[in-house]
Amino acid sequence: MALQPGDDTAWYSRGMALYHLGRYEDAIASFDNALDLKPDHLTTWYNRGNALSLLGRYEEAVASHNIALDLKPDYLKAWYGRGNALSNLGRYEDAIASYDKALEIFPELDLAWFNKGLAFVSLGCYEAAIASYDKVIDLFPCLISPPT
Repeated sequence: MALQPGDDTAWYSRGMALYHLGRYEDAIASFDNALDLKPDHLTTWYNRGNALSLLGRYEEAVASHNIALDLKPDYLKAWYGRGNALSNLGRYEDAIASYDKALEIFPELDLAWFNKGLAFVSLGCYEAAIASYDKVIDLFPCLISPPT
């Protein structure tokens, strides 16, 4: 299948296929082509941020998530992805703030509560971490398996 040079959807779809193959550099290049054609494509910015995070390029990932959030300030996935990238940068307070924004949008997002707990542990705020982990346990008691 030949890509049409001016088809942002084809470039985005190609990027997603490459992303799922683990070819993150190639995915980013395809996402960049899509963004050249349609700079306000929300999910392209979000998935570009995810690919950058998987390559350990966290500052760039934060920048991509920020653009997605400029386009849609209540974009849950971008707040969560931004939090993960910030946490990987050691910017735990900023990560917690991003997780909090995600949780304002969807309070049952268990991974945001869990990762918020990890960020609190990294800051030495153990009581706050316990409160976050308790929230995960309250939300999803079936995910907690008893010791064998």
